[in-house]
Amino acid sequence: MLKLSKPVNVQKTSLKIMKIGIAQFGINMLPMVSIFFMNAIHFIMAEL
Repeated sequence: MLKLSKPVNVQKTSLKIMKIGIAQFGINMLPMVSIFFMNAIHFIMAEL
């Protein structure tokens, strides 16, 4: 089993991975993502 010398902050690590993943799309993807989340939230609110 792999032993880590110091505890890894999973949230920070996953955030770094996400940033690297998003970086290749750059700024062009951000408006699409925000619109998608806005639509999803509106849809959820309408269902309630």
